[in-house]
Amino acid sequence: MEKRCGMPTSTIPIGLERRSISAKRGFSTQREAKEYERTFMDQQNATSDILFSSLVTNYLEDMEHRLKPTTMENKRFIIDTKLLPYFGRQKVCDIDTIKIRKWQNELISFRDRDDKPFSQTYLKTVNNQMSAIMNYAVGLSGVHRGALLRTRKILVRRIL
Repeated sequence: MEKRCGMPTSTIPIGLERRSISAKRGFSTQREAKEYERTFMDQQNATSDILFSSLVTNYLEDMEHRLKPTTMENKRFIIDTKLLPYFGRQKVCDIDTIKIRKWQNELISFRDRDDKPFSQTYLKTVNNQMSAIMNYAVGLSGVHRGALLRTRKILVRRIL
């Protein structure tokens, strides 16, 4: 972290050489500059202590070339509205069975204005997106998949 002319900047080393890329400027605080630097470094590293939001960014960039545009729209919507608000600021290695179960229980217990829950099919779709991202993390950085295997399916039994 450098400070030039009163503006915080972030200089980030790339590759084996310790040369830096052009400095990103215009941060109003050092906190913003450090957050940008952390996010950038997370996206470059393939370790299990990457933030979930950075993993999602990598995942979406990778999937964008493999999937149709409408499929990507649906993925982005589910990820932005159901996954990132809950897991976005957590490290991937910190996501365990208990956190996934709590998230699933929140989805199951959600009711809209008309007191209607999410359909079983929609819950399955949302859970499948979480599963796809975690499988991507396992392949990318060797994250242990135990937490996801134990909480794989959302089962809801409704009494009429």
